[in-house]
Amino acid sequence: MSHEEIDWSEPPMKAKPTGGHAAHVEFAEALRSNPGKWAKMDGDHASSQVTNIRKGTLKAFTGGEFEATSRGLPESRRCEVYVRFVGGPA
Repeated sequence: MSHEEIDWSEPPMKAKPTGGHAAHVEFAEALRSNPGKWAKMDGDHASSQVTNIRKGTLKAFTGGEFEATSRGLPESRRCEVYVRFVGGPA
């Protein structure tokens, strides 16, 4: 590779967070209002999101008990995440 073929450019600015925490809070509140009912989270996620929900690592899912599962997306390492509230104090 010659010096002229190198792409000399600065990395772009990092994208700002899109308010995921607020969206998680609203989602968790809706689940608490509908115990036992499965719902799909918006967007695609890393499979570790399921573990974070089950363990209550995500602050929005700390009150009560949630079940979570995922389904892999074709041709992707990402997945769809399904969650339900199964009870306990909010």
